[in-house]
Amino acid sequence: MAIFRVLVEAEMVVEADNDFYAVRVALENIRENDEWTAEKGEQIQSLDELQGGWDGSCLPFGGDGKTRLKDILPED
Repeated sequence: MAIFRVLVEAEMVVEADNDFYAVRVALENIRENDEWTAEKGEQIQSLDELQGGWDGSCLPFGGDGKTRLKDILPED
C-alpha cells in the first residue's frame, strides 16, 4: 500500500474561557462532529515529504498498527 497526505477539516462552535481552551474543547469533541471534509490525497514518496509533525516513527492511520512510516517510506 502507498502513503498519502490528506487534509481533513471540520468547523465547530465551542464554549470556552479562552482560545487555548476552545481548541482543547474542540479536540476533545471532534469525534462527535459529522461535518467533516477531506481533500484528495497526495501520495507521499519519501520520509522527507512528511509534514505536520509526522516523522518516521509515526504509525499511519489505516495501517496494521505496528509498521512505522520509516519501515514503509524511503529516505531521500
